[in-house]
Amino acid sequence: MKTTENFTDRADIYAQYRPSYPNEYIDYLLSANQLKGNPIVADIGSGTGIFSRQLLESGLHVIGVEPNDDMRKMTEQSSKLYSRFQSIKATAENTTLKENSVDLVTVTQAFHWFDKEAFKIKCQRILKQKANVALVWNSRDLTSPLIKENAEICHIKFK
Repeated sequence: MKTTENFTDRADIYAQYRPSYPNEYIDYLLSANQLKGNPIVADIGSGTGIFSRQLLESGLHVIGVEPNDDMRKMTEQSSKLYSRFQSIKATAENTTLKENSVDLVTVTQAFHWFDKEAFKIKCQRILKQKANVALVWNSRDLTSPLIKENAEICHIKFK
C-alpha cells in the first residue's frame, strides 16, 4: 500500500479523534513568522483539515495540500465556508505550487511520511525568501497509564 492510501476509509475516525492544536501555538506562528497582511500558508499533508481550519480562523489564506482523496474531501467539506481556502490534490514532494508563492509551510503530524530530501527541495522552491517551514506534532505523554493504555488499544485496532 502506498503511504498516500494509508488513511483511505479512515478519515471519519481520524477527524473525530485527532486533537486540535493550542491557539497559543497559532498565535506564536503568526508572531514568529511576522505573518501580516494577506499571507499564504501551504498546509502540506493537511489530512482532514484540523490545522488548516485553525489557520483559517486566524484570518490566513490556506492552501491545503493532501494526496488522500478521503482526507482531502473531508477538509473541503468542513472548510467550504472559508473563501480563503484552496485545496490541492498533491504530495509533499510535488505540491504543484508556484515558485516563491508561499509565506509559510506547515506540516502537522505528517512529516514522517515524506521523502525528506525531496520535500526540502520543494520547500526551497515554493517559499518566498526568508520564509519558514513549521513541523508540528501533538505529543502524547506515554508515562500516563491512561494515555499509554489508549495508545496500545488504538495501535491494535488500527494496525
